[in-house]
Formats: sequence, structure tokens, C-alpha cells
Amino acid sequence: MEIQSVLKGMLRVLVFGIAVLGIALPLAGSTPTEPLRRLFPREFSEAAPQGFGDRQNSAAWSMQWWNGKLYVGTVRAWYCWVQAWAHTVAPFIAYPPDDPDTDCAPDPRDLALQAEIWRYTPETETWERVYQSPNNVEMPGHPGRYTARDAGYRDMVVFEEPDGTEALYVCGATVNALWPLMPPPRILRSTDGITFEPIPHDPGTILGDLGQDQATFRDFEIYNGRLYVINGRIRGHGAVLEAEDPAGGNDNFRWITPQGMKVFEMAPFNGSLYLGIADPWDGYSVVKTDATGTLPYTLTPVVTNGGFLEPLPSDSVVSMHVFQDRLYVGMDKPAELIRINPDDTWDLVAGKPRETPDGWKYPLSGMDAGFDWPLNVHMWKMQEHEGVLYVGTADESTRWGKIPGLDELISWQYGFDLYLSTDGHYFTPVTITGFGDKFQMGLRTFASTPHGLFLGTVSFWYGLRIWQGIPGEMFTTYLPLVVKSSGGPGVAQGSGTSPSVVSGLSPGTRFLKRPERLEVGGKDGTVVLSWEPSPRATRFRIFRSDSTSNRQLQIPDLDPDTWVPGPFAEIGTTDQFFFVDTTVPASRPAHYYVLAEDAAGSVSQPSNLVRAPSLAPPVTFESLETSLASWLPESQSAKGEIVLVLEEVRHAARASDPDHALDRLERLCQSVKRGQHATLEPWQAEDLEILLAKLARRVRLAQAGIISLSDLN
Repeated sequence: MEIQSVLKGMLRVLVFGIAVLGIALPLAGSTPTEPLRRLFPREFSEAAPQGFGDRQNSAAWSMQWWNGKLYVGTVRAWYCWVQAWAHTVAPFIAYPPDDPDTDCAPDPRDLALQAEIWRYTPETETWERVYQSPNNVEMPGHPGRYTARDAGYRDMVVFEEPDGTEALYVCGATVNALWPLMPPPRILRSTDGITFEPIPHDPGTILGDLGQDQATFRDFEIYNGRLYVINGRIRGHGAVLEAEDPAGGNDNFRWITPQGMKVFEMAPFNGSLYLGIADPWDGYSVVKTDATGTLPYTLTPVVTNGGFLEPLPSDSVVSMHVFQDRLYVGMDKPAELIRINPDDTWDLVAGKPRETPDGWKYPLSGMDAGFDWPLNVHMWKMQEHEGVLYVGTADESTRWGKIPGLDELISWQYGFDLYLSTDGHYFTPVTITGFGDKFQMGLRTFASTPHGLFLGTVSFWYGLRIWQGIPGEMFTTYLPLVVKSSGGPGVAQGSGTSPSVVSGLSPGTRFLKRPERLEVGGKDGTVVLSWEPSPRATRFRIFRSDSTSNRQLQIPDLDPDTWVPGPFAEIGTTDQFFFVDTTVPASRPAHYYVLAEDAAGSVSQPSNLVRAPSLAPPVTFESLETSLASWLPESQSAKGEIVLVLEEVRHAARASDPDHALDRLERLCQSVKRGQHATLEPWQAEDLEILLAKLARRVRLAQAGIISLSDLN
């Protein structure tokens, strides 16, 4: 499932700030919250030579901050050896690949497959290779020819052992798919970051007798003082092993899941260990265990049947990350995103609406899988950094763009995507072009460090890249955008690693606070956009991306009815907090963002991204009451208080008194935010604040005559 994808330079890319933490109602008297330090494109710079100077370092497969240094494990010549293996299975598949951008040895026995571990010292901004796999395994069936013991290092973790020793563990992968009868994969251990030794893998023990199809370890997790790791096929899924003292290797590890179960990802959350399961027949599932009792441990289902997407759900989880007391879970194609709440209910964040045993679920973001870019095939990796969630994707557009005729249509969005969010509702693209490098297909690793957020990428072609994001001066930056000119489709161009500048603005221009919490709705066949205004702004500029049916594009492996977005173009301006688009193409999805501008020509970072029509219904009094009913039993007084206020607001709306409705909504929101409704769990209060703000926005639109007060019911 590892399909090389990664990030690159710094160029034109659709960027937008992100929603501030807490509720900031668009009403007089609201107290704005201090913005979190979200990272924009100009704040990312390359931290290492591409591929560490060798294009055969195809991916930063693992990354770990430890003792003031950053460690990165690579996988070597991934695309080349996978293609060579495919050629042995199906000789009609060409090897070397028929691709001028690849550099594969004509004879696969000559592939340089020795995986590497690199270490970065921030104070000196220097890298050193601290380990390279030995090239000492005789290729089965090829006497006198040798290959690497480890072709890749798939994950790293720092683990405190029972005697108090802190050690860095690194899990390896072999190429036994290409060279059968290879020794089993290894786990390396280091206590100094320089000397790496394999833990014991002796024949006759659990680690020494792994089967021939168990070619890789992946995804270390620590739970209740024990180390957990997945072992299985090179695709990544397998059974889970547990060790209290992993340094001893051998039988210090034991299986905790049934053999044959395909676990792909794990995460400790809410007092349990959650497992993401792959199932090609029934779709992915998420289960949990407290890791006690007899083996294999009891597994309790949390999400089943591929999240009930019909007709073809994702067959596997590929990423998990805990953010703001929710477990975010990303999928393989379709690249959906869900989140699991502390009570084990779950929300759809990005994906198609669907009916479930718990009722209809709609995406909180209003967007489909892949954040509405259908060529995103994984929600591949997630990381929290300084209170912000970052989500990286694997984007296959560069591969399909090599088909004649498709390049011109999809080249504007080559490269992996990186999105961020502060609340799981509003998502902002940091880059949708791999920072301008079309050959960086995926964002594979993150590390949140005192020296910024580090990103590691994957490339089939020219080698991995490492990026470092450090916040700069607030609201002072360039504004990179992916746009089309008035003359037709295209991408705004620049040079080097400096992003493009909108409308010829000079470097260092002081930027306005961006329009926050862009919302989208509809009325009488039009698209209605609204946002929280920016202080000092004199006008707002509206950008739209139209879409094209895949029946016209004919991208292979993509449903003909899929809509593929195109580049953005500016479609209008306004001095209001709303904009009505009467020119949207009929029956086609479109994407929008908004930026603010002041009298001096200073421009804000863009808003979050929205899709029209949204895949999520508008917030109404009825939907709010439904949410409250699911959170609070009928007998609890907090629910009664909130419902009484909502009834008062609804009565004011029916009486055509929007001013009173807005005032009561604001006061209710502030009381929820201050924790005055103690029977609401914190995560429920966070969601309620957002829902109340959405309803207040719609009251304001009714006050302005854009929608009717009856639309609020």
C-alpha cells in the first residue's frame, strides 16, 4: 500500500489560514481568540539535499525526534524493485520501467537496495548517515550475487525499557517478494543514535521463525508500557506483536491478534489500543482492545463494514492520529477521513454521505474523499503540531498525467496535498502541488519538534525531500495561489523556492487577518458564501474552481461520474460578509475560497476551502436538537437549558426578530464555551460551539435578506 508520494519546493499553491480555536461568532461583542500558529507555504524550507544526495532514497519511510536530533529512515529504489518483482510475476510488465524519469538498473540484481538512517543536528544544520544496511545476503538462486539485508526502515519509536534504558527502535523491511527465501525482517535498536544493532532473531523463536510472506515490520506503538508492532507482507498489513522487554528479541515478543487478521495501523486512545483492519471483502474496520487476558486479546468493534459506504468502501485504514481527544482515521482509496469520539461514536470528516445503523452521516468538512481531489488515494499520514492537525495525502495525478492528453488537464494539481485544521470541521490546503514538485507523490512522515514541523516525502523518480516548517511573523508573508489566468487554464509560476505573489504585491506586504470559517449554502439555484469578516478589510475577493466530469477526462481507474476540479479563477468581489454566485455551472460541483483586501492593497491569506453544493446539510434548529438528543439523555438539565434557549431563538426568528435571536445565540455559545453546561463532555461542547456559530451565521444571512428566516427550521 506504500505508493510513494511526497512533498517538495515552494511554489504556487492554494493556501489558506485556518479556523481559530474556540467559537468566534460573527457578532458584535464577540471576543476573538488568539490564532494558532498555523504553518503557511513560505514558512516551509528544504532541510536536506534531495534524496540525501542519492535519488535511490525514494522515501522518508520513518522519522523520529530523539535527544535533540531528528532521525530519518529511508526505503531504497522502491518503484524499481516493485516493478522488477511485478515483471517476474507478469512478464508483460516492463522492466526497467518505460519511464524517462526513472533510473532503474537494467539488471534488478544490481539495484542499490541498502536502506539508510540519517541524523539531523539543528544547531549546525547538518546531516550525517549513521547507519546503512549491510549488503550481505546472497540472492537465492544467484550464487555470488548479494543484496541488502534491509531495503527500508518503515518506522521508528523511542521506548523506555524495564531497566530505565531509553532506546530507539527501528523496524525493517526485506525484498523477499523479489528474492524469495530471504531472511525475515529485522528490528534494530540503538541507545546512542550512532550504533544500531539488530535485536535477537534466532531460529526456533517467534522473531526467528517468521514466515516467508512476513517481509516487513511497521507501525510501532507504545501502550501500557509495552511495545507493539505489526508484522506482515510488504504491503504493510499483518498481525500484531507485543513485547514488555523488546531488547531481548526472540520470544520476548508474542502474537496478540489472530494470525490471518490484517492490521494496518494502530494508536493508543481513550484507555485502549485501537487497531485499523484491512478487509478487501467487507471493507475496513476499527477495533479496540485493553490488551489484557488470554491471547489473542479480545477485540471490540468500533467502526465496521468500511464505514457503511456503498457500493465500494475502502478496504483498509492507512493512518491514525489522536487530536483534541478524538482519534482521526484515514483510509486507502477512497481516501476518506473519519474521527472516533471518546464514547466510540464516530463522525465522517471527508467522504460521501451515507446511511448507517446510527442514522445518516454527512462529512463535517462538506467535502468528499481526498478533500474532493479524486486522485488522492491515501489519507497517508497525520500529525498534530502546536495545536494544529496536519493531514498529508498520496496523490497519483503525476502517474496518470503521463498518459497523452491528461497532462494539460490535471497538471495544475500534481504532487501530494497537505491540509490543516484546528477543529476537524474547516480544512485549509497548505499545498496541493507537493510544494511545486510534481514528482513528490506523497507525504509519508512527520515529526513535531522544538525546531518546527518536519515533513518527509516519497518520490518514484528523483528521491525524497525533507521540509521544515517554522512559523514566521504573523500575517506577514507571500500569498501563494493556484489560479488560472484570464487567458485560460494554467498555474501561477515563480522561481526557486519563493512562492508567487498575488496581484504583484511586493515582498513583506502586511497581510490582513483572513476571512474565517467560510461557509457555503444555496438559494434558488445560486451559491451563497459567507464568512467571518476581517478587521480593516474594505473588500473580499472570491475565487472559484469549476469541475469537469471524468467522462470527458477519462482518467483510468476513476469512476466516469467522478467530478475533477480545475484551476481557480477570481469571479467577483464584495464589501459584505457574503457573496451570491449566480454564475455557477449547473449541476457541477465547484470549490471556493475568499481573501480579504484593505484600502492600501494589502491582502490576507485565503479562507478555508469549501465545496458547493456542500455534502453536509445546513445547520437548522431541528438538526441542533437532534445532535443534543444524541449527546444528552432526556433527564439531564443541561439539555433542557440549551433547548429552552434554542426555542427562544426559534420563536424570535418566527417573529422576524433576528437581532434578539443573534443576541441569545451568542450568549448561549459563550456559556457553552465557558463550560457552564457541566453535563456536556468537552468534545461535545466543542462541536456545539461550532454548530451554534453556523446557525448564527444563517440568522445573519436572513437578516441581510439572502435567505428567509423559515430556512432556519
